[in-house]
Amino acid sequence: MHNKTLVIAFAVFLLSACVSNVKNPIGTQVMTSYNSKAVNVILLAGEKIPDRYDEAVRDYLNDTASDSIRTEFQAYALGLEPSADSDEDYTGEAFLTWLIQRQLDRRTKLMLRGDTEATLNVELKSTTWPNTATMMLVGEMIGTKFEFRLTDDSDEAVLESVGEISPFVQRGVGAGRGVVGLALRSGNSQHLTDLQRVADATAALVMDILTGSDLPQTTLKSYKFMGTIAAELSLE
Repeated sequence: MHNKTLVIAFAVFLLSACVSNVKNPIGTQVMTSYNSKAVNVILLAGEKIPDRYDEAVRDYLNDTASDSIRTEFQAYALGLEPSADSDEDYTGEAFLTWLIQRQLDRRTKLMLRGDTEATLNVELKSTTWPNTATMMLVGEMIGTKFEFRLTDDSDEAVLESVGEISPFVQRGVGAGRGVVGLALRSGNSQHLTDLQRVADATAALVMDILTGSDLPQTTLKSYKFMGTIAAELSLE
């Protein structure tokens, strides 16, 4: 009897999970109408990330990165201005935006196959990173909030976010709270992983919106296409 109850509960869970996803009303149209002219990713003016990420990226570039990665990043970072005037070293910030831009540039060039050139702009409004206080009290807190805008060759908005969007970032090693979790997070390699996880989550959510076939109902409320919120388009 107990096993039967578990089976029924699991079936209900699967059914509810399926129901929560609905058809993305704009994915096919975006993919067949537009191609990627450029992708720009920035951190909001005045924002900065902790200095430990600058150090971790510098060590990676100097000691571990391949020549091709080092050259590609240096070309990207050349001429970039720090988002915060007080930020003397913005290597970590530049690396984060580069990771996102790199993924989005490659994936939009692959997935968007239409005739009209479009530019994708992503602005990270804020970022949250693990620190000693939060790790001891609640465990890993990490993520970002961003807005995006896809414009056509006339600079008119085709697709854009409705307010700030927060992607789900996969939990990392040492995500649990306390001394053990804090110890597991030590070292520059974990800081690099933090940057990569936030970049992956951001790029994945943007691409899901642009090209996904199915999305959670709540996600459809977070962006609009040609001025109409996607949740309303899905009802037409």
